[in-house]
Amino acid sequence: MDQNKFAEAQAAYDAGDYRTAAKAFLASAGKGAAGNGSAFHMAGNSLMRLRRYQDAVTVYGHALRDDTYDRRGAVQANLGAAYAALGEYADAATAYERAIGEPGYSAHYKAYQGAAAALMERGKVEEAAVAYRKAAIDPGNPDPGKALVNLGLCFMALGRPGDAAEAYKAALGFDQYQGRGKALSNLGLAYTQMGEYGEAVKAFEKATQLHDHALSPSAVIAYETARAQLEPPRETVDGWETGDMGAAAVVTQAVAGGWDTTELQALAGTIAPE
Repeated sequence: MDQNKFAEAQAAYDAGDYRTAAKAFLASAGKGAAGNGSAFHMAGNSLMRLRRYQDAVTVYGHALRDDTYDRRGAVQANLGAAYAALGEYADAATAYERAIGEPGYSAHYKAYQGAAAALMERGKVEEAAVAYRKAAIDPGNPDPGKALVNLGLCFMALGRPGDAAEAYKAALGFDQYQGRGKALSNLGLAYTQMGEYGEAVKAFEKATQLHDHALSPSAVIAYETARAQLEPPRETVDGWETGDMGAAAVVTQAVAGGWDTTELQALAGTIAPE
């Protein structure tokens, strides 16, 4: 590998000139595979920046032919991202899984999250949940909240709102997690499905009032449903729903019907104007 050309390519990459960088990294690669892993790796990264995902797949493949390259795990993870961008989710999941198995690759949580997203796209929700859980408990994960919220979404898709609620609450337990409004909104949805309407209303209102989160249409419906369930039942007197009229009107109807209006008159005296 030509180190001078590689340095020029790196300078172009750092400057955001990814087209020049891609060409220069490829030009820096020598013949054969050995010793050229870094050149092809960075060329692939440049192509990813240019959204030339199919070309990135090809170039990352060249990098992986270098058995001596010490960043093969990162290449596999990037290859997974390229496949995912192309909608080739089975290949994406495979690449992410291979990244985890590469010696020296420590960012397992990234690969687990990438694999989980690819599995979700394929409808493999249970497998995705396992991957998100592994991402959340990875000691190297600086922000487990993201994985926990996605784990909660998996549980909701599996019809397990109780487990989803626990995942969302766990995410909220991490101070560094920035998506607190989203987590609270999702928690409200889970509580609504569980029939815990009071907790649902609290979660939705914290999301909107404390974190300025805009509820999704489904969350708005759930919030309104939860609030409606908490409203006191309307009293019915011989077919009249007292919640639909003022107390004075109830008294008038009761008197006309010949009912004992003592309690209703007392109520009317506290509400109706004279």
